[in-house]
Amino acid sequence: MTAEADPIRQSDPVSHGRVSTEAILLLGFMWFAYFLNYCDRQAVFAMFPSLQSDLGMTDQQLGLTGAYFLWVYALHDKFELSQSNADSMPRFIYKAALRLVC
Repeated sequence: MTAEADPIRQSDPVSHGRVSTEAILLLGFMWFAYFLNYCDRQAVFAMFPSLQSDLGMTDQQLGLTGAYFLWVYALHDKFELSQSNADSMPRFIYKAALRLVC
């Protein structure tokens, strides 16, 4: 099999030691999405001192609040993953955007 007929070599983002612009942009986008996801998860824990002083929560109640948040977050991710596998991509994106708005 020649290199021209090999589909794996044709779709390789690295050619002759250079990385394609699309690969760099994709990596940057994925890093940014990861950063936003990390910030979202840490926002609840950053609010713990305010929750404790304003609402008079105990350490145990704060721990349960964090655990509930993480469990709901994890279950929601599982639901979204199953929905993304069941639908076509444009339909999934439309449904996800609709859920964000409503």
